[in-house]
Amino acid sequence: RYAVFFGQFAPWQRLGVLLAAAEDPNWPDGVDLIIVGDGALRPAVESAAGRNSRIRYLGTLPYAEVGPVVANALASAVLTYAPERAGYSPLKLYESMACGVPVVCSDTPGQAEYVREHDAGIVVPPENPAAVAGAVAALAADPDAARAMGARGRRAVEQHYSWDVRARQRLAVIEDAVERRSAG
Repeated sequence: RYAVFFGQFAPWQRLGVLLAAAEDPNWPDGVDLIIVGDGALRPAVESAAGRNSRIRYLGTLPYAEVGPVVANALASAVLTYAPERAGYSPLKLYESMACGVPVVCSDTPGQAEYVREHDAGIVVPPENPAAVAGAVAALAADPDAARAMGARGRRAVEQHYSWDVRARQRLAVIEDAVERRSAG
């Protein structure tokens, strides 16, 4: 059993918070933290993996191999928090939800509302390792609830957030604008 982080090791991903969560006493026994990706914070990830046997760094994987790692996780950590950066995309959130796993995410606009709306995981305060560890522990303690959250998240992506759904939404907006221009 494991929780997973995948993606770019950039400061706004709050990997430090996740690494601290895996060291927190609230982190559940028997649950590892799997990390996939690379970036500026790689030395911190490698150091944490070297001193804590439950933190495993897999390096960079081909994109096609990341989905199965995420889909078999207990939870996916999406701790993106960048109040100084407006307008970032919740792609990691949607990818995690599409894999059918519950998300542990920061209470950040542009992601937390989707998790809450669809009851697809647990929203935690930003910069709070103990809350992250507690969320992972809650999911580990109730696998049925975790599976149900994951299923709701996957359904939400299929119905509202997939590339196909978004493309149809944009097409409708464009067609409406063209029709209004032609009528005017």
